[in-house]
Amino acid sequence: MIKNNTTITFRDFIAIAEAKQVGTIYHFTRLSSLFDMIKFDFDMSSHQDYISFTRNYNMIDYEKNQNDLAYDFKLGDKRIVRIAIDGDKLSNKYKIEPFLDITNNVKRSAGEQEQRIKQKLISIKCCIKQIDIIDADSSTHDKIQKDIKDLGYNNALNFATLKKLKKVK
Repeated sequence: MIKNNTTITFRDFIAIAEAKQVGTIYHFTRLSSLFDMIKFDFDMSSHQDYISFTRNYNMIDYEKNQNDLAYDFKLGDKRIVRIAIDGDKLSNKYKIEPFLDITNNVKRSAGEQEQRIKQKLISIKCCIKQIDIIDADSSTHDKIQKDIKDLGYNNALNFATLKKLKKVK
């Protein structure tokens, strides 16, 4: 730790120079998947060899001016969840790498700004900044909040519309 009016040692300099600057990243999922994550103490698992995050807070593909989030979640559970994560804390535990999917020389959603952790199981419990339930019918807010508290998550949830999502600081 560096105190005022002291000389910075080489070891202190290296610790400062190597600090990771990831910022806030987001994981979008369905409400049913959030329930599963809470049951397992915010351990996230994947069928692939990686877990995906994005820097894009509302999943708008600015190049196409369309909402990829609405497209990705058009089937099934329409209640989308956005988990805002402190990427700096997460990167102290896991290696976060940028990813751009290019299949048959066609870019897939460059506006998505995908980040990946190449592991099948990670824990995000210590890194959660905020959880947003998106476009849920307002008549279900109390039930969703109660169900989540019953699972042991006592922090407040935010209910938002897709059009009013904001960046989390």
